[in-house]
Amino acid sequence: MKNPARLLFLVWIFFGFATSLPALPEPPPEATLTMRLKGTSPGYYFLVNGKEFHDTDSLKEFVAKLAAGSVLEWNSGCILFKKLPVGGPEVSVAAFRKFCAEHGVDFRYTFGW
Repeated sequence: MKNPARLLFLVWIFFGFATSLPALPEPPPEATLTMRLKGTSPGYYFLVNGKEFHDTDSLKEFVAKLAAGSVLEWNSGCILFKKLPVGGPEVSVAAFRKFCAEHGVDFRYTFGW
């Protein structure tokens, strides 16, 4: 380029425009439900980020505190569950998915490998 001032002007325009762009939104937080067998008593509990949930009430309380846009995933392995296999009031997977959606949480339930 013959005119260095023109080059400087173009660089100034580019960097000025690039720094004025809005920041990309943060990806939604993700949590994974891991189902575990209870030690000596029959039944299961869920483990999420190191915290144990032995009943549906405490799990729902946890979900209600998640940030809107969060993703909660559960793969139950080779068993298809119609209800959450933890203590407390019985809650179907469909009802739990609806509860999550009402709190802005995307509940993704899959089974099978």
